[in-house]
Amino acid sequence: MSPESQRIAIASVVPDGTLIRRDPLSNLNAMHDAVRTLNRYLRNTYINLLLEIVRDELADTEMEEDPVAEDFAWCCATPEQCAKAFLKTINKWEDAK
Repeated sequence: MSPESQRIAIASVVPDGTLIRRDPLSNLNAMHDAVRTLNRYLRNTYINLLLEIVRDELADTEMEEDPVAEDFAWCCATPEQCAKAFLKTINKWEDAK
């Protein structure tokens, strides 16, 4: 999914004004605000998807076998990782064709 498509998809589901002049793919605060719009059930789904994304990106690295490093990476997820998890949570993510 292209960055522009991600921005459009996120902006289409968050309330007007939530992301004023902030890019959710480079601004973690913007992504946090977008995630706060999810209900409790969807937040749980988001957390699980974010963990899966971070784990996938840790695969084949020296941190893969280190649970502390995995937890640290999850806590320090990038805005891009958060955006992907958010869009997957709301079924707006489109895999590259």
